[in-house]
Amino acid sequence: CSFDFSTKTFKQDIKKENAHDHTINTLHELRNNLLISGSNDKTIKLWDVSQNELVLKKTISEHSKEVWKVISLDNSKWASCSDDHLVIIWSSQEPFSKIQTLTNDSDVVSIIKLKNRDILVASCYNPPAVVFWNLKTYKKEQTVEDVRTGFSTHMIELINQHIAISDNRAPHPIVIIDTFEYKIIKRIYD
Repeated sequence: CSFDFSTKTFKQDIKKENAHDHTINTLHELRNNLLISGSNDKTIKLWDVSQNELVLKKTISEHSKEVWKVISLDNSKWASCSDDHLVIIWSSQEPFSKIQTLTNDSDVVSIIKLKNRDILVASCYNPPAVVFWNLKTYKKEQTVEDVRTGFSTHMIELINQHIAISDNRAPHPIVIIDTFEYKIIKRIYD
């Protein structure tokens, strides 16, 4: 399979034996020429694109449910989250081994790392909550409950040490959370 970067199109299909078996929920560039994809098929795939081709380097099957998001934490680590209540921390270097598993009380559908802080934030569903983990100790710092955003797939860090979290299904609000005081400071409804 080759990828034309100028037109952003594939020149041919990926070999079926390498492709995901279900919807791809997340795609992230780990570093130059290395992509990570996560899918409803419960797998994570690492792809080398250094020769303008999509070459499968590794398939990871550590999650038992859908993989919703993969992100970089720093130059040495990345993370994945899933409906299986887990956030898994991985090494960025081959063989991309598991470093730590963070277990939560509910499905984890989105994660971000706060800039300039060793804090991982997880948006959870059923019940809806936002969980803060310390990435040095891998311990939960705090949980903000009663978030009421539904299936919160969108989360960003704002410049004032707050995060905004929202759902892609109406009529749920955008919720603003203070990341130092661990509390909801505003709900914005449609």
